[in-house]
Amino acid sequence: MRIRFIAASLAAALCTVPFTGISVAKAENTCTTGDLNGNGTLDCPDILILQKYILGAEKLTLESAVSADINGDGKVNVFDMIDWREQYSETAVKLDLSGTFVTDSGAVVRIAGDCGNDGVSQFSVSCKGEDVSFSYPDGVKKSGTVSFSDKNHFSVKWSDGSTENFTRREIKIIQGITYVNDILIANKSYSLPETYNPGALTADTQAAFEKMQAAAAKDGIKLWVCSGFRSYSYQAQLYNGYASRDGYTKADTYSARPGHSEHQTGMAMDICYAASWFDNTPETIWLAKNCYDYGFILRYPKGKENITGYMYEPWHIRYVGLENAQLIHDSGLTLEEYLGIDSYYH
Repeated sequence: MRIRFIAASLAAALCTVPFTGISVAKAENTCTTGDLNGNGTLDCPDILILQKYILGAEKLTLESAVSADINGDGKVNVFDMIDWREQYSETAVKLDLSGTFVTDSGAVVRIAGDCGNDGVSQFSVSCKGEDVSFSYPDGVKKSGTVSFSDKNHFSVKWSDGSTENFTRREIKIIQGITYVNDILIANKSYSLPETYNPGALTADTQAAFEKMQAAAAKDGIKLWVCSGFRSYSYQAQLYNGYASRDGYTKADTYSARPGHSEHQTGMAMDICYAASWFDNTPETIWLAKNCYDYGFILRYPKGKENITGYMYEPWHIRYVGLENAQLIHDSGLTLEEYLGIDSYYH
C-alpha cells in the first residue's frame, strides 16, 4: 500500500525528533506502511522500533513516523501496533504458507495449490494471526502456532507441544534439467544431460564475478577464476583421471561424476587456487565474508561434507542470484539443507 509523506523539504532533512502521539501531515511517498526500518519488507525489527517508540524508549525519523501510522488516522500510537501485527501476519501467510513443502520426517505435503494422485498429501490451512489450523483430506485436523524463518521456511508448534519444520521444495524438471525453487541444481542426486552446454559462464554469473572482483580489488584482494565452465566430456576426463589415480571411492569425495558437476551449469567457479593450502588465505576469508553480496554462495562448507557430498572447498562458489544468496547466507545452511534436498549417487 502506498502512503503519503511529509513535505519534501522536511523529508530530505530526515531530522530525528521525539514524537508523542504525533499527528502526521502527508504527501506522496513510496515507502510501505509498517516498514519502519526501510528495508522494503515487514519484519520483526519494524515492530520493535514501534514498541520502543510507544514506550518512550525510541525516537522516530519523520519518514518512519509516517510509515508507523498504520491505520492512517494521523497519529502514531498503540492502535497502530495492533494493526501492524495483523498486517504482518496476513502478509506472511500470503507470501509463505502455500506450495509444496518437505517436513522434518521427509514427508512431502502440499498446502493449497493443486492436488494430484502422486502420493503427495494435501491439506488446507486457515489462519488467524499466528494461529493455524491444518485440515487433512482424511478429516484429521491439527492446530498450532506458526513462525516464519524466511519465505521458504516455517515451523509449527502443535497444540500437543511438538514442533514441526517445513521447507519449501518446488521441483521442476525441464528438458532433463532439475530446478528446485527455480534454482538449477547439479549435485550427486540431480544430474544434467550430456547435451547441456552453455559453453561458458552464464552472462549473469560472469557479470556478478566481475563486480565482486572489482570490489575485492579495492580491499587489496586479487581474485581470478582458475576453473569456470566445464563441459560434460571435459568433466568425464577429469573424473576418470582422478579415479584412475586415487580410486573411485576417493575421487567421489572431491570430484563430480560427469553430468553431476556444478561447473557444467556455467554458474560455478573455483577461485584462484583449488588446493587445500588455499584455505584461510586473505582471498578465502574475503570470499566467505562477502561473496553473498554479489549473488554467490560458498557451496561446500567445512563440516557439511556428509550433506553436500564433497570435501570442504573454500575456493568453490556458486551463483544463485542476490536474493537467494542473501537468504541462504542468513540461514547458515548449505544449498541442500536450504532446499530440503539430498546429494548422493542413487
